[in-house]
Parts: sequence; C-alpha cells; structure tokens
Amino acid sequence: MQWIVKRGLSDVINTVMLVALTIVAMGIIWVAIMPMIRDRMGSSDSCLNADVSIEVSQGYTCWDDVQKVIVVQVKTGNIDVNVSGFKFFVSSDGNSIRYPKESYISPNSYNVFFLNSTGISSIDEIGVAAVIRSGRAVRDCPSVFVNKIASCSGLEKIDSSQILNSA
Repeated sequence: MQWIVKRGLSDVINTVMLVALTIVAMGIIWVAIMPMIRDRMGSSDSCLNADVSIEVSQGYTCWDDVQKVIVVQVKTGNIDVNVSGFKFFVSSDGNSIRYPKESYISPNSYNVFFLNSTGISSIDEIGVAAVIRSGRAVRDCPSVFVNKIASCSGLEKIDSSQILNSA
C-alpha cells in the first residue's frame, strides 16, 4: 500500500495570510474612501460658521409693489468659510420662488439685494441661504426666513441691471 502524502498550509499560516489580506484591503478602502468622507464632513460643519441673516430692523428689507421689487438687506457675521453665493426664497400664496446669486460678501457687513417680484401678489415670507464651497463640493446651507415684510412704495427708481430674476 502506498501512502499518499498530502501537503498543505498549516492553520497558523492560513490565519496570518487572512489577517494580512484584511489589513491590506482596509488600507486600500481607507485611502480611496476617506477623501470623499472628509469633503462631506467639512462642508456640513461649515454651515455652522456661515453667519447669514436678513436684517429687518434698519428698514431696508421691504417690498415695493409699484416697481415690483423686493429689497433684501443681508447681514453677515464673522464668516470663516468660503461663501460663494446666496439663494433667496420668496414664499407667495403657497408657491416658493428661488433667486440664486453668486456674490462674495465680506464678513461683518451688510449688503442690499433687489429681487424681481413681477407676478407676485403677496409675500408670505422671504429667506436666504448661504452657498458654501469646500474644495470641489458646493453645498446649500439651511435657510433663514423672515415673515414680516414691510411695504416701501416710493423708492427711488432702481437700475434694472441690479435686479435679480428668479431661477
């Protein structure tokens, strides 16, 4: 009778190879996936640092229904993120109208924007959201809304090139 000699790897060698293979696979996944996760985490955190609000106490935020223009004064606080623009939202009779604006506003300042309100019969609320750019990722932050919009009929004639149209 002949003995058949079976040669194989021992259990110790198999275990070491499986552990090494797992470590290599995790390293590859870490290198490939982590930059994407880091970009996402950085942009979600950055909205907390985008201090943007609509200023109503100074009387610049109002609606001129004669010229069909909504005047919005935006106040920025101590912004330490890359705000590449804003999105304005006007709620009228249950409809939401969006006005995008790519604009840089320096920290701790006030800026006035003019929105075209042609076709709007009443304004329920108006909002603004900062648009944050983090690397290649662009993210809209949550909106800040104001419910009471004063009337400001009788404004000086506004240059039509300054008026934002809805998107």
